[in-house]
Parts: sequence; C-alpha cells; structure tokens
Amino acid sequence: MRIERAVRQLALGAIILAASACASPTPYQPAIDGYGYSDRALSENRVEVIFHGNMWTAQEDVERYLLYRAAEIAERESAPAFRVADQETEIEEIIVPDPCHSPYYLTYFAYSITEVEEEFVARAEIELLRAPPVTPDAGIFETNTVLSDLADCTGY
Repeated sequence: MRIERAVRQLALGAIILAASACASPTPYQPAIDGYGYSDRALSENRVEVIFHGNMWTAQEDVERYLLYRAAEIAERESAPAFRVADQETEIEEIIVPDPCHSPYYLTYFAYSITEVEEEFVARAEIELLRAPPVTPDAGIFETNTVLSDLADCTGY
C-alpha cells in the first residue's frame, strides 16, 4: 500500500514539474490560442491592435509588444509615424485550481483550493500618419524609431 502511494505521489510530482517547465511568458507572436497579437482595420488610416499575454507575461512586456506591433503595421502601410488615439490595459483574473486539493476536503478543512492569476490585455486604436510630426507630440511615435528601439525587446 505504501509503495502504491509513493508511486502515485511521484507520478503527480512529475506531472506538476513537467507542466511548470512548459510555463513561460507569451512571446511576441501572432495570436495562438488567444495569446499574442492581433489587429483589425477600422478605417483606411485606423487600426485596432491587441496583445494578450498569459499569466507569466509582465504588463510592461504586453504594452511593449503592442507598441511594437503598431509600428510594424505602420511600416507595412508606409506610414512614417502613428498616433495612439486610444489605449487601455485590462487585467483579466484567471482562477487556477490547485491540483493537490479537492473540494472534498472543504468538508473538513477551510483552506483555499484555488489561486487567482492575472493576465494583461493591452488594446490600442492607432492612427497612421502620412508625415512625421514637426514638433514633439504626446502619443505620436515615429515608426522607425519604435522598431529599432524595441527590436531587442521583442526578439526580432
């Protein structure tokens, strides 16, 4: 009986270790299973850009990836600059059940069987500008500057 229990505990430990080894932040990538960047045209010169990071992706990275994607879109559309017309970062709470506990135990013990993790989703509406700004303006970014400054931060 003890050997069976030890084998089960060892197997459970191996599964948890394997699952945690696969856990990593969302890389800069097109959306896969909802994680990564996506965009859609709103008009001829406006685009909505979204970056959804998983629970291991820092808010700063999510927002940085969103800005980099906006610059990629501006470059693709031959826009030397773009304005971030509207931007927000949402926090989505994900309830993660603890694999080592069962609701059955709540009958006898009052402890939490779940953990709450946060995921960040950054959204922005960008306006593609056909000329770079003459004077510095908050919310306006030069396409090439963003691409060169953030290339190392995105892995590109």
